[in-house]
Amino acid sequence: MIPRLLSLLLTALAPALAGVGPAAGDRVPRTALLPDTILRPDLSVQPSTVRAGTTADPGEAHVRLGLRRIRVTSDGLARPRSPTLGTLDGSYRPGSPRRTFVAGSESVPGALVRVPPLDELVLRRRVAEFGQSELDLFLPPVPVERGQGTPADGDRFVTDYADLALNVRSRMELGGDWTRFEPCDADFGVGCNPNIIPQLSPDVQFGVQIDGTILDRIRVDVDFDQSREFDAANRINIFYEGSEDDVLQRVEVGDVTFDLPQSRFLTDGIPAGNFGFQAAGQVGAFDVETVWAQQRGDLNSRTFQLTGLGDQRAFVQEDTLVLDDADYVRGQFFFLVDPARIDRYPHIDALELDAASAPFTVAPGAEPLQLYRFEDDPIFRQQVEGFIQADAVATDTTGLELRESGWFRYLQQGIDYYVHPSGLWIALRQPLSREEMLAVTYITASGDTIGDYNPELIYNRGQRPELRLLKASGANHQPGRPTWDLEMHQVYRVSGSGDVAPGSIDLSISLGELSAGRTFKRRPTGQDITFLRLFGLDEEAPTDDLDDAFVFSAGEDFFQDQPPVQGSFVFFPTLRPFAVPPPVESLSLTETVTQQILGDDANPRIYFEEDPFERDNGGRFRLTLAYRIQSEGLISSFSLGAFGIRDGSERIFVGDRLLTRGVDYEIDYDVGQVSLLDPDLLFASTPDASVRASWEQRSLFQITPTQVFGVRSHADLGTRGGVDFLGLYQSERSVVRRPILGTEPAAALLGGLSSRYDTPVGWFDRFLEAVPGLEFAGASTFSASGEVALSLPNPNTLGRGFVDDFDGASELSVRLRASDWILGSAPAFRDGADAVLPTVVDASTASSLVWQHQWIIQSLSGDSVGVHEGYFPRIQIDNQIRLSGSDIREPGLLLTLGNSPTGLGTPGWRSTMTPLSTNGLDLTKTEFLEFYATGDEAITLIIDLGALSEDAFFVDENG
Repeated sequence: MIPRLLSLLLTALAPALAGVGPAAGDRVPRTALLPDTILRPDLSVQPSTVRAGTTADPGEAHVRLGLRRIRVTSDGLARPRSPTLGTLDGSYRPGSPRRTFVAGSESVPGALVRVPPLDELVLRRRVAEFGQSELDLFLPPVPVERGQGTPADGDRFVTDYADLALNVRSRMELGGDWTRFEPCDADFGVGCNPNIIPQLSPDVQFGVQIDGTILDRIRVDVDFDQSREFDAANRINIFYEGSEDDVLQRVEVGDVTFDLPQSRFLTDGIPAGNFGFQAAGQVGAFDVETVWAQQRGDLNSRTFQLTGLGDQRAFVQEDTLVLDDADYVRGQFFFLVDPARIDRYPHIDALELDAASAPFTVAPGAEPLQLYRFEDDPIFRQQVEGFIQADAVATDTTGLELRESGWFRYLQQGIDYYVHPSGLWIALRQPLSREEMLAVTYITASGDTIGDYNPELIYNRGQRPELRLLKASGANHQPGRPTWDLEMHQVYRVSGSGDVAPGSIDLSISLGELSAGRTFKRRPTGQDITFLRLFGLDEEAPTDDLDDAFVFSAGEDFFQDQPPVQGSFVFFPTLRPFAVPPPVESLSLTETVTQQILGDDANPRIYFEEDPFERDNGGRFRLTLAYRIQSEGLISSFSLGAFGIRDGSERIFVGDRLLTRGVDYEIDYDVGQVSLLDPDLLFASTPDASVRASWEQRSLFQITPTQVFGVRSHADLGTRGGVDFLGLYQSERSVVRRPILGTEPAAALLGGLSSRYDTPVGWFDRFLEAVPGLEFAGASTFSASGEVALSLPNPNTLGRGFVDDFDGASELSVRLRASDWILGSAPAFRDGADAVLPTVVDASTASSLVWQHQWIIQSLSGDSVGVHEGYFPRIQIDNQIRLSGSDIREPGLLLTLGNSPTGLGTPGWRSTMTPLSTNGLDLTKTEFLEFYATGDEAITLIIDLGALSEDAFFVDENG
C-alpha cells in the first residue's frame, strides 16, 4: 500500500512541481491528473497512474506485484526515473517503449532499467526501491537460496542435493546376576553354587529415523528400532515421484501399499500392506500400477453388538475358539473319591451329581474339606510359615500304592477352590502345573477319616501327617497310576472371562477342521447322527445345539464379585468321551451301539498314551466353540483382539455409518484398542446398531511366507465412470523340507475386470417435476456396474505332500547323565572307519574308558576348585548362541579314553552306548544330527545309529 499511496501523491503533485515553463508537447490538463479512485468524474479517461506510467494499462504487457501492474517492454522493465517530476508528455501512446516527463523547460526521457529474470528475489528488490513495509499481504514468501539461506537445523542434513532429518539412537546394557537358594535344592539345579564373577551379557539396541528428500524427487521415510517388541512395526519406505506429465509417476521400495480397486470377489482376502517394489505410471487416460512384494499382513474382521435399553445396555462381542479333543483342562478339576465308586461309571455327568451318587463310606460328610497344594515355585518352597511337611498317599483298586512327600500349603475353600454341591469334586482357582501336587483330608458321611484330619496339629507335635493324594508329580501322574483317574479329562474351557453371555455358547464337533471335516457318523439304520449328539451333548436341546445343562460357570452360584473359579466350561457326560461315548437315551442307543458307530474314529490315545508328548499332541477331533462376551454399560472402549495393526488400514462401522478417525474414534495400533469419542451420540439414533471392524494386521511371524505380483490398470470414462483391470499372482513358500499334508505351499492366479458408469437422467427429473402434487428436489442418476473375475488356484506347487503319523516327535534328545550310558559291544564291521579303528577290534586292542557328567576342576597346584556339571552354552560351547537371561550350564558328558594296550602309535578303541528307545525307533526320516564335541585331536569320535546288541562288551579277569 505504501508504494501505491506514494505514486498517487506524486501524481497529484505533478502540476505544482512542473511550474509554467515551456512544454515539449501537449500537456495533460490539470483536471486529468486526478487521484486514481473510483470517484473520477469521467471513468472513460485512463487513471492518472496509468497515464503517468507508474501503472501499466490492462492491455499492455505487464507483470503483477501484489495489486500493481508493472509494464514490461522488449527491453526490460520500464518505469519513470526523473529527479523532478513534471507533467506527462501528451505524446504518449499505449505500447510506446518510452515516456517523456516535462520539468520546467526541460524534457527528461524516462529511464529504461534492465533487470535479471523476474524471479521472487528480483521482485522483492524492486519493491524495496518504492518503500519498505512490514506487511507481506500480497507478496510471495521469502525464498531461501541453497547455500545462502538460513543455516540448517542441528537435526537436519542439508546440502545442494539433499534435505534429510536424521536421528540415530543406540543403547547398550551390560549386566549380570547371581542366583542362589538357601537351603540349596538339588532338584532345582544350578543356583546352588554361583560363581564369584557373574556371567555378563551385553545387550545392544539400535534405532534410526530418517525423513526428507534427495534431489527434490526422492523421498526417504525410515523408522527402525530394535527395541520394539513388535518387529513388524518398523517402517522402511523410499520412493521416487515424477512430475505431473511424466510417464513414470512413482517408484517405491520398502513398505508399500498396493491400491486395490473395489471388488466383490478378488480383493477381500488380499492385504494392502507389503514389503517390496511398486511402480505407478500413466499413459494418456490409463493409470497403471504394479507391485512385486512379500505380504506382511493378514486381513481380519470382527463384529460387536450393543444390546439393551437405558441402564441395561451391554456391549456384546462375538468370539470363536477352536480346540482339539486333546485340549481338555489340565490340573484344575478333580474327583475327591474314586470315580469307579460313583453311580453310572464311566458315564458320569459331573454337573448332575449329588451327595447320594457315591457310597456314604467314601463321600465327604458335613465337616469341611482340608485341601493342600504342593508348590512347584522355588520361591514358595523356601517359605516355612503356612506350610506343613506331609506324606501324600494314593492307592488304586489293584493295591498299587503311590507315595509323595513335600511341603504343602493349605487352601481356603471359596477362595482358592470351589466345591460342587455334591461334595464329590472340586475346581481349583489356579490350575496345577505339571510338577505340582494336590492332597486332601476329610471326614466321610459315615464318620471315617480319609487321611489325617487337622494335619497342622500333627505337624506341630513334630510328627509327619499323611494325606490322600489327588494328583502326583509329573512323572508319577500318568495313565495307569493311582491318581490319573482322579483328574477329570472331559472338561473343556470356553473362556477364562466371566462375561460369557448365558445360552450363547454354540459347539460344533468335527473330524479335522470344521470347514473340511465330517460332523456326523452313519447309524446302523442308515440315518446320520452328529458328533454333538453321539457324545451326549444334544439330548434335550434343539437339533444340533449344545444343551445348556452341560455348561458350567461357577460365577452363577456366587454373588461376590470374584468367584473362586472364573470362566465357562463344557462338561461331557462321560469320563472319556472320544474313546468311549455314552449311551444316547433319546435315540435308544446303548453304549455298545455308540461305540460301534464311532468305530475306528475313536481316540483313546489322549487318555491312555504313556508318553505325555504323544498324549498332548494326539488330537483327532476338532471342537469349534462360538460364544458372546457381554459387558455391562455403554461401551466407550473395546479391543479388536489384535496386535500390530497397520496404520490407516482399519474400517469401523456403526450400523452402516463409516466412522472417521480423530472425529468419531481413536485407535492404538500397537495393542488394537479402540476408543469411541462420543458413544452416546453414535448410538442415539440406532441403539441396537452393531459395530463392525475390519483391519490389516502385521504378522508377528509367517509360517508360510507369501509373495504377490500384481498389475492394476484404470481408465476413466470421462467424468462418469471408469474401467479397472486387476491381475494378481500369489505364491507361498514352505519353510520346511517335508511339509505335512494340508500345509503344502500353494499359489493362485487371480484376474478381474470391473466397470462403473454413472450418468444423470434429466428426462426423468422433468417427468417427476411435471407430476401434479409431487415436490421433487434433486437429480436422478443412472448407475451401472459389473465385474468379471477368474481364479486359477494351485493347492500344491511342489506336487507332493507328507503324512505325519505322529509315531515320533520331530526332535529326539540324547540323555547325557552318566547313569544313562553303559559300555557298548565291539563293532561287527569296520566299514566307514577303517582308517581310525585297529585292524582287530577285540579285547587285545580295547582301551579303558571313563564317562561322567560331573567332574572336579583342579588348579595348577592340584587343589580342587569345585565340582562342575555341564558347560556354559555361550562360553564353552558356541559363542554365537544368543541367550535370554542368565547363562545356565547345559548337560554334557566328559569321556576319558586310556592309552592303547598295544603301545604308543597303535590305535585302540572302546565304545559306550545309550538306548534311544526301548521299543524301536524309525530313523529313516531323520535329516540332521546336531551335537557339540571338542577334545584331543588324537581321538576320533565315531557315532553309530541303529540296532545294537544288548550284550555289552567287557573284559573279564582272564583277559
